[in-house]
Amino acid sequence: MKFFNLNFIYLLSLRMNIFPVVLILFAVRFLAVLSDETRLFTCDFDLVTPDGKGYTSPLSPQFLSRKCVAIYDKRFTDRTTYDMYLEEARAFKEYLMAIESYEARKSGKELCANKEYALDIWERQFFYKQVDLCDCYKKNNQETFLKCLTDKRRELANIINTSEYY
Repeated sequence: MKFFNLNFIYLLSLRMNIFPVVLILFAVRFLAVLSDETRLFTCDFDLVTPDGKGYTSPLSPQFLSRKCVAIYDKRFTDRTTYDMYLEEARAFKEYLMAIESYEARKSGKELCANKEYALDIWERQFFYKQVDLCDCYKKNNQETFLKCLTDKRRELANIINTSEYY
């Protein structure tokens, strides 16, 4: 019995010595994953009204993240960055219009009739497999990430627009 208690205490002390290290490693990993500075992101600048004073209804200014608002506010002084985000947003809109029109046509329903969408997840997965968007998320900086997303979404829209149901 005494031997069991010593082993238990020894194992417990090992665990207690390792616990702070494991806790620190977990915290560092958690903070790195959630770090706002390293995360790749997009901005829905196509939803901002042309005069820049409002947002497309029913959205409000709160729909843009803090980072996107900062980029939008600098659109006249850092036009290149703003244009990259705007171009990606437009490419997403092209893709979205293509897939929603495709699904509506295939289902025989009108586009957004009665605020309903003819969503076809299986068909979307078929198209997604043809254009690997995951490659974009492996990019190491915002510029290459946005360019990749823009190119792949336009390619995806083209594939959808030229598919057999269109």
